Amino acid sequence: MKKRYLFFLILSVLPLASCGTLDIKSQWRDTAIAIDGRSDDWQGRLWSVEDTSLAVGVLNDETSLYLCVTAEDARAAGQVLRQGLIVWFDPRGGKDKVLGIHYPLQRGWQDFNVPSKGETGNQEARRQALQEIRNELEILGPGRDEKVRLRLDEAKGIEAAFQTRGRFVYELKVPLAKGDGTPYAVDIAEGKIVGVGFDSPRLDFIMPGRGMGGRNPGGIGPGMPGRYPGRAGMGRGMRNAEPIKLWMKVQLAAQGNGLRVSN
Repeated sequence: MKKRYLFFLILSVLPLASCGTLDIKSQWRDTAIAIDGRSDDWQGRLWSVEDTSLAVGVLNDETSLYLCVTAEDARAAGQVLRQGLIVWFDPRGGKDKVLGIHYPLQRGWQDFNVPSKGETGNQEARRQALQEIRNELEILGPGRDEKVRLRLDEAKGIEAAFQTRGRFVYELKVPLAKGDGTPYAVDIAEGKIVGVGFDSPRLDFIMPGRGMGGRNPGGIGPGMPGRYPGRAGMGRGMRNAEPIKLWMKVQLAAQGNGLRVSN
């Protein structure tokens, strides 16, 4: 019986090369999912995306949509940490950017300016600044210029987490329908089709680094202390980083009809 379930699950993720989109059938959430940046709850529910280092998982229940993305490529994780990640939703099942969840947020280059030894105050300030970035997200849309920044504990019904130890793991929970307690939602019912896009754009600037002709190899800029994480240098690291770009056409499961997996 388990083999039959796995067979149908594999068929539920089909790359469509012609339109650059994945057709995915969501599974009904029949076990607890903790949004903690770990993939333990997603065992047997993650499927590799062809020709990438990514794996994705999609679950839903009657109230929420759950997403998980993992990346084995360390450069993908670095790209997300630098530029942030936006998950877009199109309740009409297409690729329109109707509602966006920007998390983690983009970092400024100054966030990577590592203080020298002994600068305890600066190190603590940097640690607190990075923690604030981890604890904040932006809601984009539904209007073109609509944007609001919230703390995670203020984003009613939305939960997000990520971790980069060993590999990149990203989890997101978003309400399906708007309500008094869920002002930000996909605005779609269970059993319907929703478009989901992941977008971590390339950096739009390159600071001097190793191999870039800068006067401070591996540094943030000429005459400026500190180095970007990793030995490749900021310039070369940025050029090599590939953005995460993926669109999925997700058929949400309906209660009682969703494919269930016994753990």
